[in-house]
Amino acid sequence: MSLRLNLVGAAIACGLAAGAAATVPVQYSGHVFSSSDVGDPNRVVRVTYQAFSDGAGSARLFSNIGGTISFTLMGVSHSGTGSNITSSFRFLANVVNTSTAPMTNARISTIGFSTASPTATGNNPAFVPLSSVGIVGTPSIYDVAAFNNSGMNIPAVAGSNRPQVCLKASGNTNNCTGGGGSGLQMDNPFPSTTTEFVLNFTGNTQRTSIMLHNFVLRFQSLDGTGTSNAGNGNLQGDSGVGIVTDIEIVPEPSSWAMLIAGFGLVGATLRRRRAVAA
Repeated sequence: MSLRLNLVGAAIACGLAAGAAATVPVQYSGHVFSSSDVGDPNRVVRVTYQAFSDGAGSARLFSNIGGTISFTLMGVSHSGTGSNITSSFRFLANVVNTSTAPMTNARISTIGFSTASPTATGNNPAFVPLSSVGIVGTPSIYDVAAFNNSGMNIPAVAGSNRPQVCLKASGNTNNCTGGGGSGLQMDNPFPSTTTEFVLNFTGNTQRTSIMLHNFVLRFQSLDGTGTSNAGNGNLQGDSGVGIVTDIEIVPEPSSWAMLIAGFGLVGATLRRRRAVAA
């Protein structure tokens, strides 16, 4: 499998209401998806987020407000000729709201990310210009895809570029900043939804790989007590930005099943050998 994982830790100073400063850890993350990954059972990339919000009076990271998105590259296709070759990357995104009590409400309203060259380096690599994006398959909660090659209007963590692409619910009235009460609400057990989208790039050559990076979530309707190492905070109808705290490659469930079955066969073989030796 073609794999390139880039994690760079950074500390960003954020102003507080009182005029002091706090240091908030932020990770810039990126992963290269290649056409050779399609069909690989271990191709799922899971991104974990925690919410950063100043709604409780001072900016801090809240450990009980978060989510995960698992990205799977479903296919890569090409069409056109000459200088109008379009390469289409089709992805499946599984979104989970992992927010917990003592929060009583937390909504993931928008998903954001950017593209970059597969060989790009640095914390904020240049976008690869998109020609179009779209939702494919059966629409879910996130049924609208939008892009801006100069950056969308999704709130971003200081030091990061605004994301190039956003996936949102059609009920969100304020473009990609959220609003309208739509999105994935917290619940117990953790609620999840999937959405399938396509990224199209047009140029004079076929594109076979692309980096996704600058992952971000938009949290809204935050009510309850947010827990933080910097002190708990009471949130009332506030919003926040979900920043990356981890990114990992995880096998698909079918791969886990085969792995467990393999362990079972090995165990059975060892038991038979011990029985014969006795």
